[in-house]
Amino acid sequence: MARPNRARIIRWVSIAILLTGLAVLVGVFFLKRDTDDPSPFLIESIPHEANLTISKIHQTATRKGVKEWSLDADSAQFFNARKQLVLNTIAMVFFMENNRQVHLSADRGTLATESKDVIVTGNIEVKSEQNRLKTDELHYTYEERLLFGDVPVEIIGQSFNLKADRMSYDLKANRAVFEGNVRGFFSEDLPE
Repeated sequence: MARPNRARIIRWVSIAILLTGLAVLVGVFFLKRDTDDPSPFLIESIPHEANLTISKIHQTATRKGVKEWSLDADSAQFFNARKQLVLNTIAMVFFMENNRQVHLSADRGTLATESKDVIVTGNIEVKSEQNRLKTDELHYTYEERLLFGDVPVEIIGQSFNLKADRMSYDLKANRAVFEGNVRGFFSEDLPE
C-alpha cells in the first residue's frame, strides 16, 4: 500500500486554502458592492478624457528638502494631456516658518502637476492661528509661494473684520495685501 507523499498533501491543502480565501474575497466584494448602493450616475460622472480616477489622494510639495504644502482630496481625476489633477473636497496645509501652519479648505480645485500651482473654488476657508479668510476662488503659485484671488474676500481676526474685492497673501513674507473697495472695522482692543 502506497503512502501519500507529504509534499503532495501540503500542496493540495495550500491550494484548498487559497481557493477558499479567493471565494471569501469574491463573496465579500459582491456583498459590499450590493450593499453600498452606488449612484447609477457614478460612471457617467467620470469625464471620458480622464486617464485615471483616484479616491482619497494625498500630495506633498517640497523644495530643497523642506515641506512647503500638503494636499488631501476625497477624489481626483488625472488628465495627462493637460498635466492636471481635478480635485474634490480639498484640504491643504501650508507650512510656514517657526512651525506655523495655514490651513485651506475648498469644495473643488485643480493642481497643475508640472508647476505645482493650485486653483481652488467653492466655500474656501483659509485659517491661520489668529485669522480666518473666506472667499470663492483662490490661486496658489508654487514658485512665488503666493495665494491670491480676484473675487471678493472677507478676513476675520480677533480685533478686526475686513472685506475687499481682491487680495494676495505672500506666504514667504507672511504679508497680505487687500485691494479694491476695502472696508471693515477694527476693535479698540487691538493686541500690542
